[in-house]
Amino acid sequence: MKKRLKVLFLLAVIAVSVVAATYFIDMWYTRFTHPLSYLDLVREASQNFAVPEAIVLAVIKNESGFQEDAVSAAGATGLMQIMPDTFTYLCSKRNLEAMDPVRLIEPDVNIEFGTYYLSLLFARFEDWDVTLAAYNAGQGRVGQWLKNEEYAKDGKLFYIPIEETRNYLKRVNDSITVYESLLASDH
Repeated sequence: MKKRLKVLFLLAVIAVSVVAATYFIDMWYTRFTHPLSYLDLVREASQNFAVPEAIVLAVIKNESGFQEDAVSAAGATGLMQIMPDTFTYLCSKRNLEAMDPVRLIEPDVNIEFGTYYLSLLFARFEDWDVTLAAYNAGQGRVGQWLKNEEYAKDGKLFYIPIEETRNYLKRVNDSITVYESLLASDH
């Protein structure tokens, strides 16, 4: 009987150890694939422009993979992949003198203006999925989609005609879910 209890106890310890190891490996992997880099800058911009932190982090993850000096073939620059023309437009919207687009590789500048842009898009579209689609495909294009009954109803998109944008929206929404969980456990 004693031997049996020892075996059961050992099996219980092994089971608890496996569960704990699995949890910690999963948390490590999640934090590895979904970094919380630049969190202070993200928090500040999120507060200033009323954009949820998880959305900003998810956009950064999917736009640049947290590479502050990323530049796309089209010229989108920095963590949140802002186009130079968009940057000039955003400076003018804030009544600021146009800044050199080279500054977009500076994390604080990029996160501030990328988050500001998200806030402008949300103010226009009043829906995060539509906002994120516009961030990817352009607000003019998304504005046209919203007028087309094949793609939208009541200001919401039910079909996105560009596969890249459909995939982008899914990836960003998946990342938002992960970041919401990480941020909740971080407090």
